[in-house]
Amino acid sequence: MKILVLGSNGLLGSYFCKSRDNIGHEILEYNRNLYPAIDFLKPNSVIKLLEEEKPEIVINCAAITSFEYCEKSYDSALQVNAKTPSEISKYCSRIGAKFIHISTDHYYLGKERIAHTEEDKISLLNNYAITKHHGEQLILENSHSLILRTAIVGRTPQKRTFLDWLTNAIETRETVNLYEDSFTSFIHCNQLSKVIFELLTLDIHGIYNVGCADVFSKAEFCLQFAERLNHDLDHNLTKKPNLQDINKSSSCGLSSAKLINEFSVKVPTLKEVIEECALDTLGKLPIK
Repeated sequence: MKILVLGSNGLLGSYFCKSRDNIGHEILEYNRNLYPAIDFLKPNSVIKLLEEEKPEIVINCAAITSFEYCEKSYDSALQVNAKTPSEISKYCSRIGAKFIHISTDHYYLGKERIAHTEEDKISLLNNYAITKHHGEQLILENSHSLILRTAIVGRTPQKRTFLDWLTNAIETRETVNLYEDSFTSFIHCNQLSKVIFELLTLDIHGIYNVGCADVFSKAEFCLQFAERLNHDLDHNLTKKPNLQDINKSSSCGLSSAKLINEFSVKVPTLKEVIEECALDTLGKLPIK
């Protein structure tokens, strides 16, 4: 299959394009570093690319994920996270190409350990959530579109991800605060890439959660990861402050039951996510 990946240099895009599961597929990598003219702020530039390449599948990993940027530059965030993905989904619908859009888990109130379903009530606490949700609603107007709500972990050369931060804290023995009341269902980018490849040939559209089979606190994740690496993590257990500059969801656990039950897709357990994160890190840390 001819698969065009938008945001191929981002966290998920980079892992997807390097995945061992891409054998037999033609992967077209597009990002602004390689092709500055392809600009999500100028949707016509993206549509022109699609018209030239004529892919069978388009996977959109591009997004503005910075909460701070979304608050300061709402119009740009709305264009990148909602309006341009909508135009892409319309184009894919017209030509019969499948469109896979990567969404978010930042949609829920409370501080509970809950595996939220696709039907659970959504609360939009910040501009990032507002723009991502608006993008979902626009994309759902078009056929051949699949929206995956998820929460990913992985490493980047720029060392800018949660897993990069955690690995650095372990290596430098920095004392860190770990939130006991911030819940998630992290899935490693390698594992999500494998799921996406499984979904390519299925007749699947609409919104689906895909994450770890378990819901856990970020504190639990950090401590189990450090233990797997046979390292200590100097830490303080704490709770998220009630007052923040930007309101963010704390109860971000996801239930992948719909995907599992309808398509028999396997998602990893917390132990398997930790193991994948460890394998991604081994060789980069002095293991005791």
